[in-house]
Amino acid sequence: MPTHDFEEVNVNRWWWLKRLEYNKGLLVSGAIAFVIGGFSSVMLYPNVVHFLFIPFGIACTLYFIAANIAFTLGWVLDIAFNSNNEDNFRLMIYKCGYWLSVLVPPLLTLSIILFFVIAHPNHYLC
Repeated sequence: MPTHDFEEVNVNRWWWLKRLEYNKGLLVSGAIAFVIGGFSSVMLYPNVVHFLFIPFGIACTLYFIAANIAFTLGWVLDIAFNSNNEDNFRLMIYKCGYWLSVLVPPLLTLSIILFFVIAHPNHYLC
């Protein structure tokens, strides 16, 4: 039993050390989405752009919280299914979660912009 406790502590430490890298990726991704969303808001809705920044900022904050909860789920999956304590399995879980979490904000922002442009082409396209 003591070996399992030691391995669990090492797993916890590994995930804790990766959290900073994960959050840096989320911040960069959120900043990119914010710039894309802000630029497109200015282009699409120049008169109401200042009203769009607050909801977008709230949405980014909520996503950041949800992504960190999902990060914790990666740690739980690692403890539950990585009985051999394999680094490759742990790294695979981390990389899949990292790239999924980092790609969602800019892709979601772009898809919303694309939706408005496709739904109202005469309004947005000259």
